[in-house]
Amino acid sequence: MSLVDFLKSDLVKNKVLKLIGKDYSVAGSFLYADEDFVVLKGKDGRLHGIRIALVDVINTSGDLSQEISDKDTAAGDVSFGDTGNDTDFASEEQAVTGVEDPNNSRPRGFKEFKPGDRIPLEELAQRDPKVANTWKRKERKQSLNEELSERLDAVMNEVREAGRAEDAYSLVAFGKIIELQPGFLFGFIDDLKDGNRYYFNKSDIVDPKLLEVSGKDIPVVYYRGQNHKGYAAKSIMLPSSVTDSLELSAKLLKEGEFYASRQIVTAVLDMYPENTSALNFRNAFISNNNKKGGQNEDFDKKGAEDEYESPEMFRFYKEGKKLMTQKDYRGAIQSYQTALDNGFRKEACIKEIAQCYIGLHAKAEDPAEKEKIAKEGIEFMDEYRSQLRDNLSTLFTLENFYFALGDYERHIAIIEDVIAECGQNNDIPQYTFYLNKAAQSYMRLGEYDKAMDAVMDGLEADPEYPQLQKRQFILMEAMNKLTPEA
Repeated sequence: MSLVDFLKSDLVKNKVLKLIGKDYSVAGSFLYADEDFVVLKGKDGRLHGIRIALVDVINTSGDLSQEISDKDTAAGDVSFGDTGNDTDFASEEQAVTGVEDPNNSRPRGFKEFKPGDRIPLEELAQRDPKVANTWKRKERKQSLNEELSERLDAVMNEVREAGRAEDAYSLVAFGKIIELQPGFLFGFIDDLKDGNRYYFNKSDIVDPKLLEVSGKDIPVVYYRGQNHKGYAAKSIMLPSSVTDSLELSAKLLKEGEFYASRQIVTAVLDMYPENTSALNFRNAFISNNNKKGGQNEDFDKKGAEDEYESPEMFRFYKEGKKLMTQKDYRGAIQSYQTALDNGFRKEACIKEIAQCYIGLHAKAEDPAEKEKIAKEGIEFMDEYRSQLRDNLSTLFTLENFYFALGDYERHIAIIEDVIAECGQNNDIPQYTFYLNKAAQSYMRLGEYDKAMDAVMDGLEADPEYPQLQKRQFILMEAMNKLTPEA
């Protein structure tokens, strides 16, 4: 019988429990227990929460009519009253005890909440002191970004008043979007300087005017970067003056897009390194970075924050990226795995390795080899999936991974959540795109009725979506073949 089961059993019913640990002793009647905490209620009505891992001895000799002495509850107690120090919460090595709130007749401590309730921060902090510190860090970062936004506004006012001729210079396009059409989700840019082809997502376009443009060979300015797909363009915009570009940078920061805002400034300085206005923007970012709680990144040295984390592991991670762009997927997996095993950028490494398995699977021509790679990749993801955050980005990664490796059952389980998210966000292009992929998986599983349901849901949202129209025709033919002739 586990400790939790014992506490919940009739063996301790109506007993005064005395929980004893290395540095504390707490007594009271049993109220609640789970894998982390046991909660007792003292005779005085106080609630006492004790971490299960710290319980060494349980004494059940008394009953509830017995007096509970002060010494039974004093040792190891930690008050959640006003200590005068907002970081003075109970450490993980201490027992946790609630105190009575003078403004509330109900005892404070581990209040019960129903699903859907909004739990106050102070209640969460009692359960896990780290929550309060995390919240404070977020508030600090938000405060610093607000300060930076005010500083950029001041710089922008100075730019307008000064009217420097150099600020009227235009950023010259150094890349062309191959093709841009309404409803697109991603695309490619041919760089006119380095000759590379850059991948981008719709969200990488930060210029509202560019979102209204369609056609081929559209000239653009952007920030050069890399991701799991290789070369990637970020913060893409139409060529404009230095003033207009900095205006856009300031606007994006107000909208919470810190990195896009900074990348625009970098793009301006790449073209005009001596521009006074852009340098003033740059100095504002540096001032923000140097403050405690700021983004803590070197504005001038790309990747400096990675080298600060671990120079050796960053080299493995960077080598993985290089090998990946060269389509040496086995070598890339080995480099990423080394970084992953040493705890460096675990989530990024897992996602990069997933893309390597997709690349290996696509390159393999022998069906047996494809099956072997798919099995290896899925076993890898089974081992590491729990280390990925539960967010939409992870869903996109897993959806693409399982579909590419042909595990259509897992793909369906993931893509249903993706479709639901896109529907809630009213993102019709993504909604129809993923319904079409869901229909493909259902077809390959032989579930034609479900495939047709997915197609019809998509056509209801966008009747002119060509891939869904084609999928509907293919499905109707397949279903007709399965129907016995009269």
